[in-house]
Amino acid sequence: MTKKFLVADNSPTIQKIVRLTFEGEDVLIESVTNGNDVVAKAIALRPDLVMVDLGLPGLNGYDTCNAIKTHPDLAATPVVLMIGSFEQMDLEKYAQVKSDACLSKPFDTAELLKVVDELTRKKFSPVEFHPAGDDLV
Repeated sequence: MTKKFLVADNSPTIQKIVRLTFEGEDVLIESVTNGNDVVAKAIALRPDLVMVDLGLPGLNGYDTCNAIKTHPDLAATPVVLMIGSFEQMDLEKYAQVKSDACLSKPFDTAELLKVVDELTRKKFSPVEFHPAGDDLV
């Protein structure tokens, strides 16, 4: 089943790195470059994961994450905040918006893969076994 990721970053380089990281995988990647567009795009896409740059134009990363986490149809969607190497993380805001993870940019693709795998891994409950003939009268 195809996984869908929404990348909210105004850097074409970061968008390209994410696309290249998942090239050959069963992943659809959509991008937006403005925080004001994220929620509408997420409602339309229903992504399995949203990656949000803290320094987005429009709504910043914290406000965008908060908008996703407080939206009734999106609240369960994992959100990864991406922070530039020269930006300061506000730990209080980070905790308030309930982000699921944080990556420093530029990020190591192995770290990106690990975080995405942990946040999007489907947990299946064991299938109940019914021997043949149990439902026969």
